[in-house]
Amino acid sequence: MATQTYTATQPPASKSLIPTNYGALGTLVTVFFFWGFIAAGNSIFIPFCKNYFHLDQFQSQLVIVEDLFNKIRSEYDDAEEEIVEEEVE
Repeated sequence: MATQTYTATQPPASKSLIPTNYGALGTLVTVFFFWGFIAAGNSIFIPFCKNYFHLDQFQSQLVIVEDLFNKIRSEYDDAEEEIVEEEVE
């Protein structure tokens, strides 16, 4: 009885390759943590801007509001692009 050996690039004939979305999952996890680090950095960035640009408390709070507005606007723009892409297909 002969034995067969398989290499890493040659799977056994009885097993089929199953496509996975691990690449997309890795990208999503990376973006999630990157976004989290940026959000955590606001607590350091805002006092720096307050001192560097000589802002009072109200003006420094506007930096937070503008950051939040930009995040919401980018989410809206992304959703709008998805709708346009679906209409084209």
